[in-house]
Amino acid sequence: MKKNNNNYNVTVLLTIYNRLDFTKKWLDFAEMQKLPFKILISDGGNANNVIEILNLKNRNLDIIYKKYKFYKNYKNFFEKFFFAINQMKTDYVILCEDDDYINISGIIKSANFLKKNKEYSCVKGINLCGEVNDKKSIFNYLALRKEDKNFCNLSIRNKKSEDRLISYYKNNHLSLYNGLNRKSVL
Repeated sequence: MKKNNNNYNVTVLLTIYNRLDFTKKWLDFAEMQKLPFKILISDGGNANNVIEILNLKNRNLDIIYKKYKFYKNYKNFFEKFFFAINQMKTDYVILCEDDDYINISGIIKSANFLKKNKEYSCVKGINLCGEVNDKKSIFNYLALRKEDKNFCNLSIRNKKSEDRLISYYKNNHLSLYNGLNRKSVL
């Protein structure tokens, strides 16, 4: 586990719960992207040997792993968030689960926005959801949908799903599913 500069003053609070295959994929992707933020893994599950299974000691990421009590109810769930956030030393935090993939440039832009705009407590991109229809292990289509009624649907007018996806992302419609929050407000 390396320590980085973290010039952006951001910690990713990665909450995990017994889905170590998802967590491993998330960490592999973060490592491949050279994620420049601190990561606090907040484990509320009951799996054993998590540090070894996830190979946390050999990762090229700035990771702190904390085991919290198994959350059998929402009280334990929110206690885990409270204690994890209080351990962070950065000004900004983004909450993620191990099936959320984050966009580094979007988080950097969000951190810069919060730094310049003290009246805001949180900033986030567009909530963009995707669905993959997979029948018999054959990829059939990818459908994009927006959960905001004010969405401009230019990208969904294309007949082919691949063209819709390219059109959407070509116009820099990048999304942060979870927002970047000021730690002090969160």
